[in-house]
Amino acid sequence: MNINHKDFIGTYENALSKENCDFIIQDFKKHVANNPSSITNAKDQFDDNKMNRMDYSIYAEHCMPDVCNIINNTLDKCVHFYTEEFFSLKQVNARSEVVKIQRTPPRGGFHPWHSEATCRKNMNRVLTWMFYLNDIPEGEGETEFLWQGIRVKPKAGTCVIWPAQFTHPHRGNPVYSCDKYIATGWYTYID
Repeated sequence: MNINHKDFIGTYENALSKENCDFIIQDFKKHVANNPSSITNAKDQFDDNKMNRMDYSIYAEHCMPDVCNIINNTLDKCVHFYTEEFFSLKQVNARSEVVKIQRTPPRGGFHPWHSEATCRKNMNRVLTWMFYLNDIPEGEGETEFLWQGIRVKPKAGTCVIWPAQFTHPHRGNPVYSCDKYIATGWYTYID
């Protein structure tokens, strides 16, 4: 695993194997084919689709247990490296309880600048995490961080961890030539 920490953004290349990434994508496709009503169309997330969001997702913790095990076991290792670098997080009582698998079609995604803890119901988010599950061609689909001036290239198996707060507004840049698959979630405060 190649580890990089910059501006509180942790990237962990090769955290997931190519085989695990392929398995997760195939399990997602199989689940969607067998349970089409279980998929969430993100364009309905905001009133009148004012944010122009277009992607499709499943919260996998109740329907894809093998996928969740793979992701959570790998996430634990990455978060260990993150909290070793940013040791004050060891005092924070938080956990990740959801695994969201998402497919973004060409020209889809969520392009406005945003952070993950911007409304009352999401204020308990501490960290955001994401795994890229497939490679995306150069110049497409990066996760771009506004104030840090960082663009993370989507490469299968890479995990990215960053603060969920206003300090790290980001966006998903468009993909043009293929679907983009990710797994994502949040560490949230617990009592």
